[in-house]
Amino acid sequence: MDNNRNSDEILNFLRKFVPDIQKIFDDDIVVALTDKEKYIEYASNENVSLGINEGSQIREGSAIDTALKQRVPVSKFVPKEVFGIPIRAVGVPIKDESGNIIGGLSSAKSLKRQMDMNEIAENLSSALQQVSSGIQEISKGVQEVVESNSKILENITETSNETKRTDEIIRFINNIARETNLLGLNAAIEAARAGESGRGFAVVAEEIRKLSVSSSTSINEINEILKQIRNSVEYIEKSIMETDNVFQGQAAALEEITASIQELNSTAFMLEEMSKKL
Repeated sequence: MDNNRNSDEILNFLRKFVPDIQKIFDDDIVVALTDKEKYIEYASNENVSLGINEGSQIREGSAIDTALKQRVPVSKFVPKEVFGIPIRAVGVPIKDESGNIIGGLSSAKSLKRQMDMNEIAENLSSALQQVSSGIQEISKGVQEVVESNSKILENITETSNETKRTDEIIRFINNIARETNLLGLNAAIEAARAGESGRGFAVVAEEIRKLSVSSSTSINEINEILKQIRNSVEYIEKSIMETDNVFQGQAAALEEITASIQELNSTAFMLEEMSKKL
């Protein structure tokens, strides 16, 4: 009888501190005091509804139930399927001077904010990974274009060099045409000196001069065409170089963006880990 009275006195003394204990925590939390069978004091919270009132029986398997049975403090995670929100429940047994269990102190902290933060961090991390993968693909494509442009530029440069070599050929043919023209002119002079006996030679001289004129005309036309080709090649070469510079700038920018996203991804991971420790 004295033991019961002593137990009641201890529990009654502790009852008035339950609301104050709740105020210590800057969280959505409920605090309750129990005897060995039921709740005798309950500090509620509008965001944490456990369906408990003063006089409610202790639920089988709850944190406080386990703590009373095992005689040690117990912490349990309760998924949102049970009360609508995830909570961390803690039960601490209360003993009298003789070490007998007379009741317990229980708390239930809402983990909704923690879970929301965790979900946001996971979604952010997932989104950043997708963006990072996408940018890496784009960067890979840009790099391939840069490499392709470099090869094209190489070929264009070779073509440009080849067209420049044709200038030497044109000059050589021009020299031949001039020499042929002089040869035809000299032949015509000699034919004129020979008179009637040089008529056949005069015909040959005329044909040589015609060939020379025709060659010169063709060479001029070829030269004009080659100039146009050379100008086109130079324009293409310049355009590809400008495009190549643009793509290289884009590739560098994408690398910076990828590095920034990886940094954000690391931050999101840290946020996720921190939310788990709340």
